[in-house]
This record gives sequence, C-alpha cells and structure tokens, in this order.
Amino acid sequence: MRKQIFFWAVFLAMLFLMGCNSNTAEEKKIIQTSYGALELSGDFITKLREMNESMKAQYSQLDAKMCVTLESNDPLIRNTAVSIVSSIESNSWSAERLLALYSFMKKNIAYVEDPIGAEYIATATETLTVGGGDCEDQASLIASMIRSVGGRAIIAYSLSCGHAVAFAYIGTAEQMDTVGDELASLYGQTYLPYTYIQDDAGYWLVIDPAGGQYLGDTFDSCTEFRTLSC
Repeated sequence: MRKQIFFWAVFLAMLFLMGCNSNTAEEKKIIQTSYGALELSGDFITKLREMNESMKAQYSQLDAKMCVTLESNDPLIRNTAVSIVSSIESNSWSAERLLALYSFMKKNIAYVEDPIGAEYIATATETLTVGGGDCEDQASLIASMIRSVGGRAIIAYSLSCGHAVAFAYIGTAEQMDTVGDELASLYGQTYLPYTYIQDDAGYWLVIDPAGGQYLGDTFDSCTEFRTLSC
C-alpha cells in the first residue's frame, strides 16, 4: 500500500489550520502555508470538510478489516512464533526476541502487491501460509506472532507516506534505551537509529518487515502514525 498521500495530507492540514469552529458564514478564509497565502472560498472549505468526513469513514472501514486479520490465537501463528523464539532466554520486549521474529519475516515472507485497483487484505495465517503479502498483510502477521508469544503489538498507518507497519511495546524510556543498545550490538554497530512512538503506556518500537532495512527501521518519509485500537 505504498501510495503517496501528500495531496490528502495537505488538505487535512488545511482543515486543521482553519479550525473546527470556523465561521461557515465567512465567504473567504486566508491561511498561511509554506507555499504562501491561500484564499479559500466558503464552498471550497465545505467541500474539504466533506472530503475529510469521507476519508474518516474510509479509515474506519479499513481499520475494521485490518483488526479481523490479527490472529494471535491461531495454532499455526502461535506454533510458528514459539519455534522461532523458544531458544531465546529473554523477555518479550527484548531486541533479540523481536529480531528473531523480524528476521523470519524478512527471510520467508515476500512483498507481493495487491491486485490492480483493489485493496486485498489477507489474514495473518493466510500471509504465513502463502509466504507473501503487502505492507498491511506483513504488519498483521508480525503483530500476530508477537502477541502469540506474550508480547504486545499494534498495527499503525503512516499518514505521511501511506504505509502500514507494526509497533511492538517496549516499556519505559529506560527499557527503550536498552533495546536500542541491544539492536546496535546485534547488528554489529555502535549506534543504530530507530523509529518509535510514545503514548500513555510507554514506548513502542517500529517493526516494518515490508519496508524496513533492519529491525526498528522504516521509510524516511514515514513520520506520522495513526494506530489501530485493536
């Protein structure tokens, strides 16, 4: 699903800048952007809001489809993940365990595009069985495997690059630093940059087998993420 959505991001940013409580009776609205001042008519603003609501509905439908694909309790998912991490004597948030699952994905799951003109979303077991899938499919599979062996993982979409990834829960800032150091050591580096998000629960490390070059890596253009609640 690597589709550039810069056009939509600009429109959403424009809506944000205008504010939700803008006076609809105003005929024109002036906003400042990096490209200079834009003068927007009332009809144009209304159309932007309608487009925004339409996109929200599409995201909601996509979220529902994605949540169904998570199958951490499926025997095939569970048994596969157990066979990968069973020899690693460490907890579920350790870099070594996550790297083992990530390496399995990179070695055994190929990137395969969706059918032309369609958004095909496979379940985790389907992706594992056929050995391929696009970014949503791979994010669902790695998240399912992490969950199946006691870890916490979520799926997220990058609003800045139109790409799906998974995030694995690490814990506190100290634990995140520890995992970062472990990652660098496992890859034979003194320092390795990685992508993470933070919420009320703590820190989450990106897991992107479809696009990342290594565990903790994703596309440089992926800077903003919307996480699914499932």
